[in-house]
Amino acid sequence: MLKQFIIYFLLTVTVMLTANTYPSENTKSRRCWSQISPQHSAGQSKTFIFSTGANTGKLQYANQDARQLKKAMQNRFNVPNKQVCLIENVYRAEFEQALIDLKPLVKPRDLVIIIFSGHGSYVKDDNGDESDNYDDVLVTVNVEDIEMPDRNEVITDDRLVKLVNALPTPRILTFLDACFSGGMNMGRGYSNQHIEVKSFKKGSLGHFKNVKNVNFASPQSFAHLKGVIFAAAREDENAWEDKDGGTFTRNFLKQLKRHPRLSLKRLFDDTAIEMRKSKRDQLPQHPKIMGDISLAETI
Repeated sequence: MLKQFIIYFLLTVTVMLTANTYPSENTKSRRCWSQISPQHSAGQSKTFIFSTGANTGKLQYANQDARQLKKAMQNRFNVPNKQVCLIENVYRAEFEQALIDLKPLVKPRDLVIIIFSGHGSYVKDDNGDESDNYDDVLVTVNVEDIEMPDRNEVITDDRLVKLVNALPTPRILTFLDACFSGGMNMGRGYSNQHIEVKSFKKGSLGHFKNVKNVNFASPQSFAHLKGVIFAAAREDENAWEDKDGGTFTRNFLKQLKRHPRLSLKRLFDDTAIEMRKSKRDQLPQHPKIMGDISLAETI
């Protein structure tokens, strides 16, 4: 009897620990926007911040990046806490549900700021809309194999575009500090442009992908992410992390601290210049800004 009780107790503890470490995809424990009324005052615009991090693989500072960039944007735009959602070690279901829940709260004049810091990867395209046969993806903590993720576990570029573009405002800022994040702004399409090889460095932040004679999507033939996107690296580059955090986030925050009154476009440009000056052993990293640049120039 005692032996059976001990076995039952150990099994119960194991289940509880597993549940706490790997919550269900249907978890509702970290739902956003619960304190916000869907009713806006007439003519009043609001700012919403949705910031997420995922310390997957060897990444150690993705959650820190999400916290610090969230704080900086909250201070810059004077955003009340109830209009801010921070989820560290975010799950795919949580990320997607937060944007779905945000949709009915947003009005056409509102500003939405979306932040993700974590691992970036790719999966095999499943519908023929990618000319290189791969969808770029954001890796959340539910992913079992971050080097070769299952597309059902990650946030694909198509899915991100669909969720963000469903928000009923054009005033959206998306910050992505992840490998290959320069490819997360596109949906569907092809063009006649091509390159010979696309190569990704194998390691803690990515692995090799070689594609020859790649046809890239034409800007006229697919959906772009609405608003403006600040990507930490080009589609064919890693986004690096050092002892102080993500290289892009750290440099962007440094520029913001130095010049708090500059536009986000100027801050981004200065960040890119600063990163070009730095000497590193890794492959180069070139931040990329895309979309409605005029929005970044005016706020």
